[in-house]
Amino acid sequence: MNVLVLNAGSSSLKYQLINVENKIILAKGICERVGGIDSFYKHSSKEDEDVIATVLPDHSAAVSFVLRSLTTGKHKVI
Repeated sequence: MNVLVLNAGSSSLKYQLINVENKIILAKGICERVGGIDSFYKHSSKEDEDVIATVLPDHSAAVSFVLRSLTTGKHKVI
């Protein structure tokens, strides 16, 4: 079973996707400067690490961006 852990701060959103049976971190990252014009997303998994400049006007947008990244495209792990 995979568990997504979120930690929302005032201007950040940190996350880890963990396989609790194997105790393996599948992916982790952070959305920084949420609500600012210079926000960015940092994602890392076993294969790579990326930093992506993107507009994250609020935490809802940050969560959506994280979920979309984990399920589609280059960073897909689930």
